Amino acid sequence: MKLPDLTQGLEIPVTLQASVQRHQANFARLACNLHSAGISAAQIEESINMLVETYRVGLASVLRVNQQRP
Repeated sequence: MKLPDLTQGLEIPVTLQASVQRHQANFARLACNLHSAGISAAQIEESINMLVETYRVGLASVLRVNQQRP
């Protein structure tokens, strides 16, 4: 299954590119595994949306804490 490059058109710093590619590959693998397990496309999308949102909230929290440090 060939997935689109979701980072196309985004300016991602070189230092983060490997991490972004690794996360994208992990989400693609998760989606494929869920599909193989018989999970519907809608449920897969919902699951990945929840994971991304959880990751976003956690990352934003870490960034806020780090910005408040002297």
